[in-house]
Order: sequence, then C-alpha cells, then structure tokens
Amino acid sequence: MRPPLADRLAARLLRAVDDATVDALLTALELPTRRVLDAKVLTFPNPIGLPPPSAN
Repeated sequence: MRPPLADRLAARLLRAVDDATVDALLTALELPTRRVLDAKVLTFPNPIGLPPPSAN
C-alpha cells in the first residue's frame, strides 16, 4: 500500500535535509504535538487520515 500523498510530499522535502537536522526537527515538534494531543482537538479517526499515536 502506498503512503498517503501528504506523507510522500513531506518525505520529498526532508530528503534534502541531513539526518541530524531531521532528528532535531522531530525532537522540537514533540512538545507541541503532545499539547495538541492532550487538548483532544484532534480526534481519531480524523478527516486527514492521521493515525492515533502509538503507546510508547
């Protein structure tokens, strides 16, 4: 199964960025992501097809 279009487009943009920068970006996005999830403003399932976070 092919990844969704948004995922493919985002991956294309990140190809030009080195791994350390991608890791730093993902780390920087962890707190705001957690805040959005904790506020329950994004439901699952949702219209954009974003899967629920996995339990880590």
